[in-house]
Amino acid sequence: MKESFAKIKFAWRYAYKNIFSHPMKSVLMVIGFLALFSTLLLGSTIPTFFKAYFYGEYTDIYHDLDLKMGVNPHGDTRFFQTRDLNDDSLDHVLVDYIPFFEIDLLLETEHDDRFYAHLYASTIEQFKKISLSNQPTSKILAEDEMIITSSLAKTYELSLNDQITLYSGDLSRTFEIIEIVEDGKLFRDQSIYIDKLVSFSFFLESLSPGLASLNPSLLVNIHNTVYLDVHPDIALEDAISLIKENTDYTYLDYSLTIDADFMDQMVDRNINVYEMIVSIVSITVILVLYTTLLVYFQDKKKMFAVIETLGGQKWFSFLIVIFEMLFFFILSLLLSVFATQIIINYGIKFLDSPITYAIPIGNIAIVSLILFIIFVLTTMLFFHRFNKDALIEQTKDSGHEVKNRMFLYALISSSSIIIYFLLKINRLSELLSIYRAPIQILLSILFILSFGSLSIQLITKIFNTKKKPFIFFLHLKILLSKKSFYQYMSVLLISILSIFLLILANDYMVIRRTEYREQYQLDFIVTNIIDDYELTYQEIGALDEVAASAKVGLYQDIKAIDVDEAIRDVVSIHPDDIDDFFNLEITDEAKQKLLLDEPIILLPERFRALYQLDIDDVIILDINPEYPSVSFIIGGFFKKQIGNLAIININSVTGYENLNNNAIFVNAASDKDLLNNQLLDAYSHKLIYILDYDQLVNQLVSDMEKATEYLNIIIVVILLCFVLSIINHSSLLIDQMRAVYARLYVLGYSHRKMVVMQIYESALFFIVMIISTLTSFILIGRELKNFVLFFGEYESISLTNSSIVYGLIISTLLFTLTKGFYILKTRHISVTDVIKIY
Repeated sequence: MKESFAKIKFAWRYAYKNIFSHPMKSVLMVIGFLALFSTLLLGSTIPTFFKAYFYGEYTDIYHDLDLKMGVNPHGDTRFFQTRDLNDDSLDHVLVDYIPFFEIDLLLETEHDDRFYAHLYASTIEQFKKISLSNQPTSKILAEDEMIITSSLAKTYELSLNDQITLYSGDLSRTFEIIEIVEDGKLFRDQSIYIDKLVSFSFFLESLSPGLASLNPSLLVNIHNTVYLDVHPDIALEDAISLIKENTDYTYLDYSLTIDADFMDQMVDRNINVYEMIVSIVSITVILVLYTTLLVYFQDKKKMFAVIETLGGQKWFSFLIVIFEMLFFFILSLLLSVFATQIIINYGIKFLDSPITYAIPIGNIAIVSLILFIIFVLTTMLFFHRFNKDALIEQTKDSGHEVKNRMFLYALISSSSIIIYFLLKINRLSELLSIYRAPIQILLSILFILSFGSLSIQLITKIFNTKKKPFIFFLHLKILLSKKSFYQYMSVLLISILSIFLLILANDYMVIRRTEYREQYQLDFIVTNIIDDYELTYQEIGALDEVAASAKVGLYQDIKAIDVDEAIRDVVSIHPDDIDDFFNLEITDEAKQKLLLDEPIILLPERFRALYQLDIDDVIILDINPEYPSVSFIIGGFFKKQIGNLAIININSVTGYENLNNNAIFVNAASDKDLLNNQLLDAYSHKLIYILDYDQLVNQLVSDMEKATEYLNIIIVVILLCFVLSIINHSSLLIDQMRAVYARLYVLGYSHRKMVVMQIYESALFFIVMIISTLTSFILIGRELKNFVLFFGEYESISLTNSSIVYGLIISTLLFTLTKGFYILKTRHISVTDVIKIY
């Protein structure tokens, strides 16, 4: 036992000496591993980080609040009493509740700016629970005092003591700003607060003049919205059921403040393209790691042979490898966790998010396990090959390290491309289903790795058949005999392929945002029309500044029950009006089906791709509590970025008369601002809302832009990691070729000739690399749309010219940078030091 322990200790000392006696090699190994580990960690944390980001945004708003209870915007009830929420029967259900009277009102500043803001009215005690206000809880605001958010003040250049006029129906009242509160919790964006006790009668009078004379003390428990903090031991569904037992609360609307399904759907739709691309990049990273390990072992081959020749046992060499690799492995892993956390923290600051995020231990464990398995398998493979060679052969520093493998490379490249296209046959495609695209992408990666090496070997073989071949091709022949050259080529090829893919992902996200904007041609939504809907529609249509108007039923965040997905906007509209407000490719046949007297729905293509739905299939929607499960026949599909829109005809179908049209779509003829002012003047006193649809679209596009910008930062980091990996492999290749270059210098080759030869070599490599990479990129790009389905999402991603152009530019820069490093290193080879070895 003591002897074994001594040998283990000696192996550690030997490994320690190896590591620190060759500091440059050790640093390169650590940098190489660091780049690879960081890439995998960044890729694996994208989903969890963005889930934490979106959850953090909503948690910062609602904190411990679980449910929102309020009146149905399309119902007859305007408010309800909240006294019964103090009932003893709900003590075990509710930790707390925060009641408010909320309404969207038209405001006008002293500078004649007019805009909608969300009003919160309650006591100051309740207000402090949803804001960052510093007001004392005992304070009661006067009837002409209000509090606003800092973002509202900034947008309209408002200051303390400024006057703002509120319009509610035919009434108006001017308020003075007494506090400007930093945005936080629920009180954010365009929000204002007034004291409900002293001002509620003003709103009651505008809603129903007969209620204005009521004693304010009778209105203390009257609200239209309540935020509920449910006891942790009570399921939210059970809490809703128990609250509904009170008849006053039975027909109210209940919604989760943070809907986990909706959040997951939002995260998936923001990052699924990057998640898909990073998964491909991760495969290439694993291949890079494999080649890095092989180059390392090849470099140690002579040392292991000498140890065995001197009587050392194989397990002693194995121990040295274990100790060295554990040192590199652990140090690189710790550094990569630290570096990744810095990048993520920068992302949090960049996104201006309130969250704190630490890389999950599970992610670190999984990445470590994957890399450790690769390390073990590679080590076993190397020692298996090592033991097959004679010791005297292993001690050689030069010579043919690998045999000619042209036939093998030709077989792999031709087979991969043939199988790739065979899988496109309909019968095979249907058999493999969503697994076809991943298989084709793996075949494309096999193709790039084999075709690149095959091309170099073919060119070298052709020119070396001459009686007096150029020294350049003799040099290539020597390169092709080195295993490290194939590892270097592999890393270079898959790094460049990854660059093309990452650029395509970013390019597609830009296209997705642009197309999303262009698919809407809608200027205004006129909504909250309580009375005289038909008259309002006719009056709006008669305005000179109106180019088009349409009656619609607008339903938001509608659950598709049988596919468990929420559709953000479901619009019931006459088919003749669709083209006025949407830029969608919908067939005339599909539009005509909307005229049928049965529920028809037109859906985005994602529903066909993800759920295998087809025309004439049935999908069930939960429209509202009165119609919780309406069966719609699918009349057609259309292409739509994000897929958050469905078009139906329910408002014109017999049997659904209670689903009246509730909004009017309006487009301006020329001057949009002029029409906006006309609509505000004509209808704001009726509490009819005029919504600028561009502002609604801009909010979603802004979220997409933020996610894309941060993901671009991650892309840059991953590209830098690839640069480090290529430089690492360049250094290892130079070590293998050092003796060859030294001999050329001894034979009279000048530095200038060496540089010229390497420039020719680089040009040849670059041409082969670009041809191989572009071919593989095109093959992969053709299947990305299907590959996204493997991740449970749908995106109409495809190749773009700009991704090819920018990919070529960045690839050229990367290749030039790394090749410049290689050439510079060869110029500094010490011929004397190399000769001393022999």
